[in-house]
Amino acid sequence: MARSRPNQEWRRRSAARRPRIRSNIAPVNDLVDRLMAPIERLVVAAEQLIARMMSVPTDRTNRLRGRLGELATARRLRAWSVMLIAGFWLSVVGAPAKGFWDFSEFYTAGRLVGGPALMNVLDIVRLEVSLGLSSVPFVYTPAFAWLFVPVSGLPYALAGWLVMASMLVLLMLAVEIGRRVLGLDWRVALVGALAWPPATVAIVTDQTSTLGLLLMAVACVGLVKGGKWELLTGLAVAGLAYKLPLALPLLGLLVLRCKWKALAAACAGLTVVYLLSVAATGGDWSWPGGWLASANQVVALDTVNQWQSISLTETLGGSPFVYAGLALLGLALLPGLRARPIQEAAAVAMVAGLIISPHALFYDATLALPAIAMLGRRSIPLYILAGLWPLGYVIGFQPLAFGLAIWLVSETRLIGRREAWAKQSERAASLPTAATATA
Repeated sequence: MARSRPNQEWRRRSAARRPRIRSNIAPVNDLVDRLMAPIERLVVAAEQLIARMMSVPTDRTNRLRGRLGELATARRLRAWSVMLIAGFWLSVVGAPAKGFWDFSEFYTAGRLVGGPALMNVLDIVRLEVSLGLSSVPFVYTPAFAWLFVPVSGLPYALAGWLVMASMLVLLMLAVEIGRRVLGLDWRVALVGALAWPPATVAIVTDQTSTLGLLLMAVACVGLVKGGKWELLTGLAVAGLAYKLPLALPLLGLLVLRCKWKALAAACAGLTVVYLLSVAATGGDWSWPGGWLASANQVVALDTVNQWQSISLTETLGGSPFVYAGLALLGLALLPGLRARPIQEAAAVAMVAGLIISPHALFYDATLALPAIAMLGRRSIPLYILAGLWPLGYVIGFQPLAFGLAIWLVSETRLIGRREAWAKQSERAASLPTAATATA
């Protein structure tokens, strides 16, 4: 049987999207269709190439080739996993010598809770210098600092090890919860998470991305189960407001999918976050203004870490035109986000939060693990994606982040809109049957 060419496959997928889903943003969809057509052809061609490379014949004439293919695939998986896990997790040994990298910001924030100094970047840096720590400003939501009050009174090295161990435990919990929601084998999920370089770096540097991943997994559980469980989703989304851009796309998804219980719980949780932040800043009810000013100051001055940024708004510039373009692209994705399984739509929304964040670095890509797992199940094997990510140290992480975003957009449009059309066709086909039964 002749293999179909990428252009033919793309035409079949494009035809499956017609007739178009009725929408009040049809002009936007038409514009994005024209812009995305070449990229979607490239995505389909890449998927077919990878599928041919990974295919394992099952007929009797090619039984030997099939066994060799299975052996080679398993060997590649083991090679990627062992290399990535060993290479990145060995850096744990050097954590004390490096002062646990970024942990100083959380350690000093825990000591400054309850006073206005928590919102002053200079006060935080002065305390870090006086303690002999690296100068890393704290620019998270003030309420987040309460989590580090228990360890801020411990010796710095002990506190650093405890937080690192805690983040590893949170990663394991997130993997176990998330793999049940996404339907992954526990071996693949565990090895994939440990071999995913951003997750490793987040834990080794005492960053808190694994906490965000756990909140993301909990939010997906509530969305899948529905009912009263949606309240848990709302609280998890509110918890993600420790880095506000991560929560905004998820709030939009709750509105899009009419999850009103989850939205109400999220609003209540955000109110609690605001009040905890008031207490953390010593009673400053206008803390959002000072917090935004400090965050903008840090983003403007932090030119050292721009090479590891995965935020497209930071890479392309935070001009209104960039945000307008991303908003139009988001509108064009609405039909696909309505049709996809809710947990996959949430994974795409989380990546959107990373893209629009004004300051998202390499380790924040830990939160892209659900989307990576989704792509690994749909098109490209997980270990290939994990193995490509360290190239960012050579070429920068912006091309990798941009490629991931384009792939997600293409998959959302090609798969999500096709599923939406199929559901619409099923509903239309059932109408004559219902009318006949009534008659």
